[in-house]
Amino acid sequence: MALAEYQAGYAPEPVSTVPAAGALLEEIEAAKKATEDEGIAWWYEQQTSAAPTDGRVNIFFTAAPVENRTDGARPMRIRSMAEVATYEYGAIRLLANDAVLHRRGIAVRERLRQGKKPGFCYAESSTSPMLDNHIAQVSSLLMSAKRQGVQIGWFVRDLHWLSEDAVFDSDQRASLIARGTKELDAIERLADEIYCPSPESAELFDELLREAGLRHDVAWRPLPPGISVANTLDTDTGEREAGVDVVYSGGYGGVYSMNRALEALAGVTAEYDAYFVVRPDDVSTVEDDTQNLAAVTTTVGAGDFSDFLPQRATTLGLVLLDSDYGKNSFPFKIMSYLEKGIAPVAYADSAAGHFLQQAGAGYVLPRDPDALREALETIISGSAPAPGTTWSKLHHEHTWSSRYAQVARDLGAIE
Repeated sequence: MALAEYQAGYAPEPVSTVPAAGALLEEIEAAKKATEDEGIAWWYEQQTSAAPTDGRVNIFFTAAPVENRTDGARPMRIRSMAEVATYEYGAIRLLANDAVLHRRGIAVRERLRQGKKPGFCYAESSTSPMLDNHIAQVSSLLMSAKRQGVQIGWFVRDLHWLSEDAVFDSDQRASLIARGTKELDAIERLADEIYCPSPESAELFDELLREAGLRHDVAWRPLPPGISVANTLDTDTGEREAGVDVVYSGGYGGVYSMNRALEALAGVTAEYDAYFVVRPDDVSTVEDDTQNLAAVTTTVGAGDFSDFLPQRATTLGLVLLDSDYGKNSFPFKIMSYLEKGIAPVAYADSAAGHFLQQAGAGYVLPRDPDALREALETIISGSAPAPGTTWSKLHHEHTWSSRYAQVARDLGAIE
């Protein structure tokens, strides 16, 4: 089949012919041999040769792909940690993919065989367990690296596949639990430190494991999301308009339900405007559910929250989720709010609330409906004391780089 190149004002001209499959394989083999003749291994990639200044062999592994997306916590966290791993630690980036594990696995083994110093590995699970063959491949590669001195820290995102509330049929559930159990067994064999989003999620994980009859004695370490420096606003010096905006960004309904908060906001008498940036499929539902808000104006739409710029002197970001998931998890939206200088509002008994108390940012409120309404009234009317957040300090202390450095320190890779 002839391939043609089209240029404006010119007739198309054939520039190449696609060879048959056999010929293509021959060309690939010839190219591999040519690189080897030049002293370059066939598996060479520039990325796998980018070593940190101390020359150590560092590794980054993710069960899910690294994607350039801003519409989900999982891809945003993975990409952020992958960028730190690559640019600050020169890590060889691995992925739960047969070809990638094979090719870059060779790079890991070759560099260690050549006498490079062993460094550390940061690994992340996905929201669902890996396939059996990937578990076996990753286990083999990382165990080999571990025996040569590479320390391993592994972040477990969630164990929702163990929950009785998860929406799976019996066959799916059995398959997920079988794979998930193998993955957890592998993680416990491999990892020197095992991480989770928050102390509350650690308690939830232990409860799910007990209820499923799985005996795992895991010493979880919390590793919450970080702040993307590129997204931060200069909120310490910037001027804003008078007034109050109440903002929500993210999924809606199910584990993201916040009926209690909406009922409380409907009873607030102080003036405020409300903005909801949600998924396209949720827009009509949110419009219906917010009709009774006491807001001067309520705006509901789908879009990229990164485009939202706070305009008011007081801008509150809702993290008032009703579900057990919302209570025990660490919603990524908290960091998106903090990046923009938006004060998150969370329940005092939630993982989000505990983080905000430690960070000295935002507001933590009671779950009792009447007390919640009174607390929101006090904040929106301007009667509550401001949190006194030094945004530049907070932005510096909670970066993705600082999260990755925490793992490196825990594993003894840096002081």
